[in-house]
Amino acid sequence: MTVKLLVFLAYGVQENAVVGVPKWAENTRFDIVAKAPPDSDFKMLQAMLQSLLADRFKFAFHNEDKVIRSTC
Repeated sequence: MTVKLLVFLAYGVQENAVVGVPKWAENTRFDIVAKAPPDSDFKMLQAMLQSLLADRFKFAFHNEDKVIRSTC
């Protein structure tokens, strides 16, 4: 998986909402091998993935309000 895809999964955002990532985060693929407790729900898995991104990739983000126009 790419880091950009991991961000989508971890934070539940749309593709066009993630900006400013380096090219390697869009192109380089990583194998993630991890185990979660059997009773983990989706929110718990997202929190674990957020922690993994911060620990392994030093990922940091901020929220910003922005108007996104549709082309439809």
